[in-house]
Amino acid sequence: MESSQFKNADEEYECQLFGYTSSSVHEGLHDLLEQIVGEILASMERRIVSKFQLNERSVAQARVNLHQIYKESIEKHSAEMKGVVQQYFCVPKNVLLPDDELQKKQFTEADEEAIMEKLNASRNKLLALTAFEKKLQEKCDTFLQYKKVSGTITDYSNDFEDFYKNVCEFNKSTVEEISPMNKIVEYFINNFANMKI
Repeated sequence: MESSQFKNADEEYECQLFGYTSSSVHEGLHDLLEQIVGEILASMERRIVSKFQLNERSVAQARVNLHQIYKESIEKHSAEMKGVVQQYFCVPKNVLLPDDELQKKQFTEADEEAIMEKLNASRNKLLALTAFEKKLQEKCDTFLQYKKVSGTITDYSNDFEDFYKNVCEFNKSTVEEISPMNKIVEYFINNFANMKI
């Protein structure tokens, strides 16, 4: 991971996206090439000294000189290598990280106030709609209770009507049955004194 000090904003962006920068890749390759060349030359020096029985000091001096030539060659081609590395290990200018996509559009304070006003208006509308829904639910519940009671009253009303008809028929038949008996009782009461036993 890169340190918190970046050469520019592009490198910081590369580090956020990839976890490393193109400069760190280039520097790593550069250092790796120098290390490989140094190790190859040191290995050659040991073999030459052991195989040809040459003076170690002169062979070491030749190795240092040869290493300097290779190092200069690496430095010369380093700019090319840096261009290739940047071509393949950099963030294109048209690419945005998901977190930065949200920050792409900048808002002024007036924009923020307008958004807050819309948010508050929407919140108030939602609260009003919630209260309205609650009132409607209460009215619906009341209506359902009324409908239930109304149905019960209608049922009782029909039962009472049937009962009334039955009572009327009963009274009519009873009156018809009682009427002759009443006449007999009345006759006896009126004529009791005149009766001969």
